[in-house]
Amino acid sequence: MKTAARRIGIMGGTFDPIPWGHLDAADVAVNALPLSRVFVIPSNCPPHRPQPPGLPSPRFAMAARASAARPAPPDAGTALCQCAHRG
Repeated sequence: MKTAARRIGIMGGTFDPIPWGHLDAADVAVNALPLSRVFVIPSNCPPHRPQPPGLPSPRFAMAARASAARPAPPDAGTALCQCAHRG
């Protein structure tokens, strides 16, 4: 039996605070591409800027609450992206 291909979107960032415009872009992508799932992934330590002042867990919770309130597919998910310590 052949299963249908799944199309996913990945929205990453520090989300400190969460930019509503980025979530608006994710909503547009869900409908335009169309995507079966969107992951909102807060970055623990971004490669392009200093570590954000907010701790990872509250930023994760903020991203989860914000993305849950969006008009997305029912199986939209949120994950926390960890990284190795930069020294």
